[in-house]
Amino acid sequence: MKFTGLIFIILLFVAYSDSKIAGKSANNLLSDSLYKAGDTVTVTGTALNAKMGAILQTEKEIFYISDLTFWPDSLYSKKIEVKGLLKIETYKEEDLKDENGNWKQGMTGEKKTILLPSYKIIGEEK
Repeated sequence: MKFTGLIFIILLFVAYSDSKIAGKSANNLLSDSLYKAGDTVTVTGTALNAKMGAILQTEKEIFYISDLTFWPDSLYSKKIEVKGLLKIETYKEEDLKDENGNWKQGMTGEKKTILLPSYKIIGEEK
């Protein structure tokens, strides 16, 4: 009977953990790498602009916002919540060389982009 109770507690814990992941809050999931491309995520951070477009800077990550080249002045540097589909692209160092072996501009690592974004200033509806 104790063994059955222990299994029940473990299953309850797993179900609770999965519900937190299904809650789609990327802010806490990032450091644990529990998210994946294609997930619907909700991310809170600061709206900033970068060379490659509008970004959302969290404490741990940068998310690019699809189809937005820059934040409008009314949103720039504000705390924003963005919801959308997560796309992850991985760039390797060899991607930064052309066919002749010359270095070119680019990035290495993962680029996280939020597709089909909807957003609001924290405390306001958009």
